[in-house]
Amino acid sequence: MKMQSSYLRCSVVGDACVGKTRLIKTFVGEKGDEKYTPTIFENYHGETMNRGKTTSICLYDLPGQHDFNQMRKFALKDSNLVLICYDVQRRKSFDNVQSVWIPEIRQFLGKSVPIVLVGILSNKTDKRSVSRSEAIKVTSQMLLQNYFEIDGEDDVEVLCLFSYIASITQKTKKRSLSFMKRLFMK
Repeated sequence: MKMQSSYLRCSVVGDACVGKTRLIKTFVGEKGDEKYTPTIFENYHGETMNRGKTTSICLYDLPGQHDFNQMRKFALKDSNLVLICYDVQRRKSFDNVQSVWIPEIRQFLGKSVPIVLVGILSNKTDKRSVSRSEAIKVTSQMLLQNYFEIDGEDDVEVLCLFSYIASITQKTKKRSLSFMKRLFMK
């Protein structure tokens, strides 16, 4: 039996210092630094299995600083999916999901590319400033694909997130192909 595979490009955005790089490094099997180092633009590659299919995921770790708008635009234009990350302990990072990140993504990509909201938890403290129900409400109101709340260092939670990403992009590609067949194969 031949193993099927697919490839997708996923941009990861959100405010600086919310845990985007740690999340990505957990997925690709790298250990992250404890010390924060701002990301300018990093590219990672990982794989996940979903329903017997291997999905190769190219991850663009994009800068959270607002000075890098044009660089993000360049990376976003090639994305099949976008993750917007925020820190559940930093209210401002959540507020920027609606005021900065969703408008920027929709400006560059329209509404055709799925967006998944990711609340990143830290094991270091239980103090949180954003409730799960609040994040779910924003996900619904802003017509996002889904909401995940995860510990960016928990291998199982991170793998569940990326398996989900693989599944929705497989569905999207299948739907697009089906439409093209109907359009041109008559």
